[in-house]
Amino acid sequence: MPHNRAHVVKADRRAVIGRPEHTAGERLLMVAGVILACIIAVLGRLGYLQLFCHSEYLAHAARQQQRTIEITPKRGSIYDRNMDPVAMSIPVDSVCAVPMEVGDAQLAAQLLSRVLGIPRDVLEARLGSGQSFVWIARKVPPEKREAVEALNLKGVYFQKENQRVYPKRDLAAHVLGFVDLDEKGLGGIEYELDSKIRGKSEKIVVMADARQRWFDGVEAQRERGADVILTLDEQIQYIAERELAAAIAKTHALAGSVVVMNPSTGEILALANWPRFNPNAANEASAEARMNRAVTALYEPGSTFKLIRSVRLRKWRRVRGGAPHPRP
Repeated sequence: MPHNRAHVVKADRRAVIGRPEHTAGERLLMVAGVILACIIAVLGRLGYLQLFCHSEYLAHAARQQQRTIEITPKRGSIYDRNMDPVAMSIPVDSVCAVPMEVGDAQLAAQLLSRVLGIPRDVLEARLGSGQSFVWIARKVPPEKREAVEALNLKGVYFQKENQRVYPKRDLAAHVLGFVDLDEKGLGGIEYELDSKIRGKSEKIVVMADARQRWFDGVEAQRERGADVILTLDEQIQYIAERELAAAIAKTHALAGSVVVMNPSTGEILALANWPRFNPNAANEASAEARMNRAVTALYEPGSTFKLIRSVRLRKWRRVRGGAPHPRP
């Protein structure tokens, strides 16, 4: 048995010694071949993505990295005949947020609700929507802007917008009209000439990284609307509204109108209506208060024609020297 074991061991050794071995050069070529194959595969995939899928991935990256925010266009100003401004747009701050950056949406909603006076559930819904951009509060006053900034909340930002203001408050309000939150004309000159006063839209392109953090912004299409010069005279308008208010108080009338016109040119120097409203808070006024009665109200033609008829009768008496028989 020992003799047989020794014979088997020797046979195994001869089998091992007779097996061909790869040289160092052959092993190096094999490794180089594997590496070359990997490089060719990577370069082929890269070339395919760059040449055939470039536009698709570029558009996909733009959708992920760019955020386009449409800003209220800059409206032109409205002046009276003496170039005194009666309507203008001023820059204000709006509060916005990137929900993906907000850590604790409930806590942020609670803090913002106390400062802005917006219901907490509404803010929680906005901050938890998962969108890339949401408005929190549009066109806030400076004191609220400072209060929100003092909270130092992550993911909450400020965006510049334009707000329409009427420095003379209710003076010539029915002529000027009013606008909505996006500064779109809803009445008066603001509505009639909205396409000219409003101007072109304004957009801001904001860049964001993979975590939706803003790091750059580019403004585009900043072009304000055209200015408008009215034939109204601010001083005459003030006198007309003052006298109309005095007449309403004396007669206890429900409504009234005054129109002051230059008879030589037909220019309207003043146009007053009662009741009045403040265009800075037009949404708080009733539709009746916003009605321009001097333009839209109906009057009986007989009442307004008496003046013309009486003038014709007096002229006829002077020419004929007697009392005419009035025609029906």
